[in-house]
Amino acid sequence: MVSLEALAHADKSVRGTYSFHVESAARTGDTNIEQDGAFSTAPGKPATLSAVTLDAKGGVYDARLELTVNSKREDLDTVSPRPLLFIAGDQAHSREFSELAFSKAAEPKELH
Repeated sequence: MVSLEALAHADKSVRGTYSFHVESAARTGDTNIEQDGAFSTAPGKPATLSAVTLDAKGGVYDARLELTVNSKREDLDTVSPRPLLFIAGDQAHSREFSELAFSKAAEPKELH
């Protein structure tokens, strides 16, 4: 089993909305999960937005998290320079997305 948890951290108190989408197409069947809603977070108090548990047997999953704060969609340009950690397997379907996000992120950053 694989567990994915969508978290929001902030260096100031914020409120907003999120959309968390997970999908895959596998021999055992398709997965299409869409979760969204409102959230609030403050320094030192990360918000757990969503959590899903998936079957890991031969599954390749694509997970996307979008945050909107003050009517503005947050992306890597506004998240950086907060520390970012990307983990991508050398044969992962999503590796190219991690590499693209990594290239756009400001320091500090690591890709494993």
